[in-house]
Amino acid sequence: MIRAITDALGTLFDGGVLLFGVFAIYVGIKRVRHQVGVFDRSIVATGSIAESGMVAINARIEGPVTDALRSPFKRERGVLSKWQLKEFVGHELGSGHHWWGRGEGYKTVSFLVDDGSGPVRVEVSGEEELNGLELDLAGFPGDPVLEVAVSEAPPDHVREFTDEHELRERQPEADVPTWEDEQGDRRYFEETLASGDEVHVIGHAEPVDSDDPHAPVAKIVPADDGTFYLTDRRRKGAVKHQLKRATVYFFIGGICLWYGVAQFVPSIGFP
Repeated sequence: MIRAITDALGTLFDGGVLLFGVFAIYVGIKRVRHQVGVFDRSIVATGSIAESGMVAINARIEGPVTDALRSPFKRERGVLSKWQLKEFVGHELGSGHHWWGRGEGYKTVSFLVDDGSGPVRVEVSGEEELNGLELDLAGFPGDPVLEVAVSEAPPDHVREFTDEHELRERQPEADVPTWEDEQGDRRYFEETLASGDEVHVIGHAEPVDSDDPHAPVAKIVPADDGTFYLTDRRRKGAVKHQLKRATVYFFIGGICLWYGVAQFVPSIGFP
């Protein structure tokens, strides 16, 4: 009886690994197809945008349309700031220790970009998601910009920010031996774009009518399907980075698929 149950569980596990491998490869293929569609367009001059549609531009950030934002943790002035919070957990189980994500997102304001031919307004909105809105900042997440031990209180502006975003409360300090880090310790990461930074933007352009010769000629926003890509990498570097991410899906999917098939077809073999 016990042998039958363990065999059944083993079969379910093998089948699950096989299905996961197929799914990972499917996601990888979908990812590549999406990226090819996103990057398969010529770069246009910002001042030449006269019709609605998807565009790709290389330009320099000229500044916010109105007031600059303050980044959540370092309080830097800028136009877009991507952030992440991680917490050290696990010791209360007396087992492993890991840094777990407790929240991530971005802050932004409407801002202007220009390649010298005319300004364009960029308006970022919506949640980041795979094959949708993507903010690819080369320095993110990088090293933490702030570290707060569980025995310490975070700065007021950080506490207000985490309260505003209803992030999970930190774990209490564990009453067990620990390593260098303590359960409940937190690390804060952020990367901010500001005036003078070079960006590559792909999104939906909409011409703007204005009698002011210095006003933006168009605005770029996420497409109806959510597609929008902004990076501070050069275009070639951005393409290479995205293809590397897709390769991870193929690698993991291939290993799982190989393992799963080998369990049902022993002649294939798996190391």
